[in-house]
Amino acid sequence: MKVSANPTHDAYVASWKDRVPADRHVNSLCGFRSVLHLFLNRNPQVKSAQKTLEIHASVTSGCNLELSFNLKDNVFMKIQDAVNLGNITLETVKQRLYPLFYTRMRLGEFDPPDMNPYSSLDLSSVQSQEHRDLAVEAAIKSFILLKNIVDTLPMDLQSIKGKKFGVIGPFADSAHELFGDYEPHPDPQYISTPRDGIAQLPVEVSFAAGCSDAKCKTYSSEEIKGLVETVDVTIVCLGTGYIGGLSTSLQNAVDKPLMPNMK
Repeated sequence: MKVSANPTHDAYVASWKDRVPADRHVNSLCGFRSVLHLFLNRNPQVKSAQKTLEIHASVTSGCNLELSFNLKDNVFMKIQDAVNLGNITLETVKQRLYPLFYTRMRLGEFDPPDMNPYSSLDLSSVQSQEHRDLAVEAAIKSFILLKNIVDTLPMDLQSIKGKKFGVIGPFADSAHELFGDYEPHPDPQYISTPRDGIAQLPVEVSFAAGCSDAKCKTYSSEEIKGLVETVDVTIVCLGTGYIGGLSTSLQNAVDKPLMPNMK
């Protein structure tokens, strides 16, 4: 495998340069470390200076925010060392800093409280009926229909009344998997899984997970087959879900090797 000397640029900038106009770009936050680790692991001679080289690769590529899981292993905390070693210049650090504070100012973080329209809000606004209704509306309007063989959808409420529906897959009745990474941790009383939603229809609902999570290391084909053979309509709920401890690139690809197993 050939690894570029500028992996951050190849992984991120190349993908977005034609989609984000140069005059609109302000800040960049990237998971550059996973890509750079690949480069460093294949170049032992530079691995000893890993932290300052990571800073050089990210900062010079335009990244000015680091998504860190903890401060003990925070690459950007080593910026001073990188400057002292000459990996990056103080002027470069300043140039990366300006857009951060510019954005924070535009967001009103430094405005007096009486100028902030959100200051009047309190916890009563959280999970209010108005906001939950808006969330439902947004969900309904954001569905994407990729294929509709023989015009199966939409289903008429009268035509499905009394029919047997099978809801299968690890996402069919797991709020944890549905929210995935970066989840908002909502109150459980406001969460409805696909199984919950379909159960509100005038139909008979059966459920089979097939496997316990998105990794699907153990798949019960007999469980799925047994349910599918007894229902009129089968709804399959799949996705990448929550894959704790894996890099973003692995999370994005996790459904590809698993899909053949979901037969």
